[in-house]
Amino acid sequence: MRSVLVLNPVVVGDTLTGNIHLDSLSSLLIDSSYQREEMNRKSRLSIRRGIEAGSRLPPIDIGMRGRRYRIGPLPDSIELRDPCYIVDGQQRVATVREYHEAYPDRPVKLAATIDFDSAVDKERRRFITLNLTPKHVVPSIILRDSKEDCAVLTTMYGLTQIQNGVLQGRVCWQQNMTRGQLLTALNYIQPSMTVHAHLGGGFVSARGVGAIVKAGDKLEAAIGLPIVRSNVTTFWELIDTVWGIRNIQYKQGYPWLRGTFLRVLAQILSDHTDFWAEPNGMRLVIPADIRRRLVKFPVTDPEVTRLAGSGGKAAETLYYMIVSHLNAGRQQHKRLKHRLAVTPAAAKPKLEMAYGTRGAA
Repeated sequence: MRSVLVLNPVVVGDTLTGNIHLDSLSSLLIDSSYQREEMNRKSRLSIRRGIEAGSRLPPIDIGMRGRRYRIGPLPDSIELRDPCYIVDGQQRVATVREYHEAYPDRPVKLAATIDFDSAVDKERRRFITLNLTPKHVVPSIILRDSKEDCAVLTTMYGLTQIQNGVLQGRVCWQQNMTRGQLLTALNYIQPSMTVHAHLGGGFVSARGVGAIVKAGDKLEAAIGLPIVRSNVTTFWELIDTVWGIRNIQYKQGYPWLRGTFLRVLAQILSDHTDFWAEPNGMRLVIPADIRRRLVKFPVTDPEVTRLAGSGGKAAETLYYMIVSHLNAGRQQHKRLKHRLAVTPAAAKPKLEMAYGTRGAA
């Protein structure tokens, strides 16, 4: 493994700052267990233009897994002897490398902060912290990396990796969706949590992805991981058997896979006691007659399609459309039973709180 050369180094405690020698950029490593993939050149064009304009790039963040270094071989330089992993700045490094290869005589400075005695968990936490506020990475990556801190999230991630499972290869946990992927991690996690709203799961917004860990811990304490796994599996198998997931070849305009539609359906299941069985009403069950009625719901109707792709009041309207469809033709005592023992209209404020200010994911 080649070493990394740092120019004009300053060591303070366990941290080193300086400029990375451009010839040693190729020695910087990427840990794919928490990092996103390298973006294409077009997506990094703004960085390239900044370099060409002579702008100073923000320092990159590096974790060195060890603390071996030595002076030299160049004047005022330090040679890092242990593996160095990029925590933040992968796209800057890739762009500077390309630019340096094309124009080796043009000077470019790339400052760095290097933490000694780094470890993958420390780097992952740093990566999440650095990318929560700026829009550097998509929520899918933050959720994927946060699974190390949340057993519920680990369980939900695992369900998407089961061989021949409903969601195998269907959920995107990286920066960009690839062929065959139908759901972002956020559009998978949100309804999976919302279906447990009455048990402590609740809604997880796109702006507060970090709250998934707290909500997941609360849900685990309330019902335990085996029941979480069972309920999430039941929810997505319902989607698959009624409308389809496995049989979809390309991501197109499938209304039942839109964020609003999924969250509304999950909220309906959470709100009504008809869908919950022992132990203590914690296990999700879908009666056969409900499945048959959902099959007949006009999910491809243009109005339903429009609502499924909208936010705000659209969620309320869609909620009542589905509930009305499920109750159609039933005697009063056989209609869905809201757990608060109120009419759907009385539940309206709850829906506004959950969806009123959020668009469709």
